[in-house]
Amino acid sequence: MPAPYAVTPSQTDIVNGALEDLGSRTRINAIDDTGRIAASARTHWASVVRELLPKHTWNFAIRRQNLPLQEALAEGAGWLYAYGLPGDCARWLPPSHEDGDRFFDGEEEGGRILTDREAPLPVRFISYELGSDTSKWPAHFAAAVRAELAARMADTVTQSETVVDRTRKLAQAALAAAKRADGLSTGRTSRRQVTVKSDWLGARERPYQRYGR
Repeated sequence: MPAPYAVTPSQTDIVNGALEDLGSRTRINAIDDTGRIAASARTHWASVVRELLPKHTWNFAIRRQNLPLQEALAEGAGWLYAYGLPGDCARWLPPSHEDGDRFFDGEEEGGRILTDREAPLPVRFISYELGSDTSKWPAHFAAAVRAELAARMADTVTQSETVVDRTRKLAQAALAAAKRADGLSTGRTSRRQVTVKSDWLGARERPYQRYGR
């Protein structure tokens, strides 16, 4: 049995944490409870997770797979072969030269990877299936989901424009912090340095944002 500090908050914990952040005394027993608060959580939960997953190369959600050939392309197509991306692919992670014999040149187009490499094609991608399992979430990703959920529920729960604005800034900061924490936990010590700025800070300072692994 994992130590208490290793236990990831459940979906209910995260929703109730978001309500706490909004200053609400309401708590839910499950996301399918009756009432407008639970309904708001249900409305936003899936979209929050699906939108946050592609925004970074989250270590816990990375999956490797060898893809079979889908189609040999016609002459003049620019590439020789097409491979269909897995159904749970949130974001394909193009290989780098550090990947050794798994490296290949290619591009994503129409839900497929086009390349000259013969099958099977080794790929890494952010998986919706892995990323939706709250039991595998590190604390920093759970915190980012909690903050984003609070921002999206703020109007329903508080009807306060001030709270809506404040929680939106906090959500952007939580996501930036989660990306930094996740970047530090990768095993690739030779990767490029990650620079992350929130949308709010970027709007104030106007530097470009740069994300990398």
